[in-house]
Amino acid sequence: MLTAALLLLNVLSLNAQSITLTPNTNGNPQEGRLYYDNSAKELRFWNGSVYVPVGNSGSPTPGWVNSGANLYNANTGNLGVGTESPTSKLTIRHNSSNILSLQNLNALSTGLTNSILFGGSNYTTGIISTIGTSSSAARMAFLTGYSFSGGVFNMQERLSIANDGKVGVNQPSPQATLDVGGSIRFSGSNPAAFVVTATSGVNTYSSLPFSGSPTLITAAGGKCYAIRIDHPMCNNNANAILMVTAQVSTFGGVQYNNGYWYLIPSSNERYTVGRFSARLGCSDTAACVDALFIGDRESEYFFNGNKFNVLIIQN
Repeated sequence: MLTAALLLLNVLSLNAQSITLTPNTNGNPQEGRLYYDNSAKELRFWNGSVYVPVGNSGSPTPGWVNSGANLYNANTGNLGVGTESPTSKLTIRHNSSNILSLQNLNALSTGLTNSILFGGSNYTTGIISTIGTSSSAARMAFLTGYSFSGGVFNMQERLSIANDGKVGVNQPSPQATLDVGGSIRFSGSNPAAFVVTATSGVNTYSSLPFSGSPTLITAAGGKCYAIRIDHPMCNNNANAILMVTAQVSTFGGVQYNNGYWYLIPSSNERYTVGRFSARLGCSDTAACVDALFIGDRESEYFFNGNKFNVLIIQN
């Protein structure tokens, strides 16, 4: 903005609705003098040292400069909108929730794209786009890759959010709330998917009472009736959902007890290994005895070293 400036016009031609400035820079101009630069096709003023484009009030370095059909800012600093102290190349400040709007003037249709590209002058490494899926819907797409041409070539859509909220990973048209086109890996200090190994003295128990704490087995190689799953995602959470695949045939399911989930074997059945009985009125002891022996089925227990794959889904 120019204030308290002395406007000197060499030739002033007043028409009904216009003012014409003659491009003449001769003489000793006073600060604030205006003239029109025919070569640059812009209005300039004398800032006390040189003529600069109108809109640049101090430095002799031009502000906004035309380059053919393009317009760019030749300053090396930052650009602020709504602020005099921009902290990045472009800083926008406003007390409204609508800070920036990117609009495509074409009517929404399948394949119509609005994009923000990330990269350099001759390459692209990432794109955020909205891509039309019909005349009334679009999906949000996040693309990664590397394009030498600076466009969308070699870029792949990695994450997609459909108009109805479904999310696709390597799946641009998700058919479920989460649709993953590939495998899933869990990592970190307490991943949701992990392996439980029966270890005597650590997580193996001889029984699983309905109340109180179970008895820990410390003997190496001993059989156990329960294996504790000690994980922060399911401890003290009776509503947790656990999915288990066992590497042993005796696995029966999971059971919650006193703040922990346990792996338990299938029913501990008993089976007959022999029979005997005594017949009345029989004088031959060997012939008159019919014995019945009952024993435990060893296969209905877990043993030290048994492994189980566990996936926890918090509820």
